Amino acid sequence: MHAIKKGFLLMLVLAGGACLLVSGIREFRGSRRLAAEGKSTTATVVNDRLGFRHRSVTYHLTVEFQTETQQGVHQELEVDYDTYSAGRKGSIPVHYLPGDPEICQAGNTVETKYSHALMGAFILGCGLLWLIRFKQPASSKELADVAADHLSAMCRTKLHADLERRRDGNRGERNAA
Repeated sequence: MHAIKKGFLLMLVLAGGACLLVSGIREFRGSRRLAAEGKSTTATVVNDRLGFRHRSVTYHLTVEFQTETQQGVHQELEVDYDTYSAGRKGSIPVHYLPGDPEICQAGNTVETKYSHALMGAFILGCGLLWLIRFKQPASSKELADVAADHLSAMCRTKLHADLERRRDGNRGERNAA
């Protein structure tokens, strides 16, 4: 039963790390494209809120802006404290991709975001190391149980091989007589 729980947890770690890595790579590529191809405009802040994650505060602004093709965009963005403070006054600069305005960042500069990709790679790496060590016993009792099972299997195999040899030897003696 313990191995089933370990296996399930291992699958969760591997899947979570892989998902975080993939989404982090998308975020990284999007932010790099935004820095290279992005357009700037001024957005109106329609809402602001504080969030809490891992004992720290996150800042969010809901913005509305028009692209150069007059497409309206309404999006909530996570921002740093300075951008949050500036945005509470009513408007802030926003950078967006003309081909996909849902990819956007608020603030004076575009940040290349890679932290989710790094975190995903770290979690996936830990999961892979755990996978390599998965078959190894977790405690000395488990090690003793595994060793006893292996020894018992080896003894059964040796006993079975000896019996087969004896039977084959007896058949040979009967045929000769």
